[in-house]
Amino acid sequence: MAKQQSVLEYRTITVPKDFPRSAVKSMLVEEAELHHWTLDKVQIRHDGKRIITLRRRIIRAIRIDFG
Repeated sequence: MAKQQSVLEYRTITVPKDFPRSAVKSMLVEEAELHHWTLDKVQIRHDGKRIITLRRRIIRAIRIDFG
């Protein structure tokens, strides 16, 4: 029998202020659809730089032997 353990994986992306908003949106949609990332947090710094944190769940099966 196998038990499932879920672990969250995080990824941080730094985007400069002159990067178009539509390009950032397209990049995030692609990451979500192809690599199963979800948006965790967005920080906009005082200099305009955006720091985006993505997360995804990793499910690993743990083998349990009886006997």
